[in-house]
Amino acid sequence: GGVGGDGEFGAGGFDFLAMMRTPRYHIPHFWSDATAMVIALEVLLGARGRGNVSYAWRDGGGGGGGGRCDAAAPPTPDSVRSRTRIAVLMEERLRRYGNDSWVKEATRLAAASGTGDLLWVYDDADAVAREVRGRRDGTVCFRSVVLAHEPGEALRNFYYQQLDNDAMFYERNRLGAHRGKGYCESLAAAGDGPVIFVFDRKNQRRFVDVDAGLVARVETLAAQRLPGTVVRVIKVEFSDLPFREQVATMQGADAVVAAHGAGIANAIFLRPRSVLIEVFPFGYMPRVFSFIVTRRRLRYHPVVSAPDHDAFVACLEKRKATEEEVESALATIRRVARREGRAMDQVRLSQLNICLRHQDLRPDYEEIAEKVVDDIKWLCESNAA
Repeated sequence: GGVGGDGEFGAGGFDFLAMMRTPRYHIPHFWSDATAMVIALEVLLGARGRGNVSYAWRDGGGGGGGGRCDAAAPPTPDSVRSRTRIAVLMEERLRRYGNDSWVKEATRLAAASGTGDLLWVYDDADAVAREVRGRRDGTVCFRSVVLAHEPGEALRNFYYQQLDNDAMFYERNRLGAHRGKGYCESLAAAGDGPVIFVFDRKNQRRFVDVDAGLVARVETLAAQRLPGTVVRVIKVEFSDLPFREQVATMQGADAVVAAHGAGIANAIFLRPRSVLIEVFPFGYMPRVFSFIVTRRRLRYHPVVSAPDHDAFVACLEKRKATEEEVESALATIRRVARREGRAMDQVRLSQLNICLRHQDLRPDYEEIAEKVVDDIKWLCESNAA
């Protein structure tokens, strides 16, 4: 495909790293696409033993040096670690994204190449001849190619299980911090305390009255249940932060309350046993971040908002739904509300489904405050000196 990157490099000096699929630009799905690459690179660099990961070396010349690319001896972990330069396959649409976009910045962390040099290879076949320095027959040669094949469900789950706090992804990016014994005591000695971030949104799925409803209630409840502990509650527009600040914010958080959305993909940067409360709009509850919750060992609570009738109807009307379609959709929501009192995993409303995501959020702030304060108390007690 076409080539772009942090610098102008010939393809021949790069190790091409392929994922189980081209990573999607849609942020919630990025880590599920990229995890295979993270583990494959760890094997290549020999960062630690992976006895249950099988891999094989095949030279480019079919063993005799007569192939379309020059044959070479298999690389050793020691030789590869110091000179690896990674090329990564990306969707063509990402070509127009800047190198500071979330997906490209996250790919840098996933590649953890150690050199900082990345070559973006876009999946546009027509760009090969124009932009890649290859052979006259159209062949493009990389020094090595690492492929993580498309797995079944069991193998995909295995990939997720390997993304633990000891993985190279956390070690090389200095993201593997643990809370030590006496964690809250040491914070108190410095006049500080646990930090709770509330991530709000600018557009759809905004929290309604979050300052009076949640922030103030958490502060009051923390003073009652955690006497002598300073608990800081910070509200932030996460989308306004550059990628590196998003990572740093997650690394410094003890608890996060966030609306369901792309920002929760950053939960992969939370320290183990942090608290995550994900607030869903009524009737819409996809669990796209469940593997992150499991692998980071988070204290996780899904919370469902009350229905937002006005926003839901406004969205339906904007999409030119008929009166019959609107009434059918509302009837479905009313049935769910009466029967469940909460969202189902997914209310199927065909093309009108998207309007469920346009609701503003009015969750039970008392419930959220109880959960987050109790979990902060547990966090302090479980890490007591």
